[in-house]
Amino acid sequence: MLDQSDYDDGLTPRCDPSLALKFAIAGTIAAFIGLAFVIHTFT
Repeated sequence: MLDQSDYDDGLTPRCDPSLALKFAIAGTIAAFIGLAFVIHTFT
């Protein structure tokens, strides 16, 4: 989260589309990893 200072200038909106997209991709990857771990653990 070192990039957060770049959005504190008052000019760039907090809801930056590219930032939201990065979080969505990261969340999706994390969900797949978590799901694979659960399946691997309990089967």
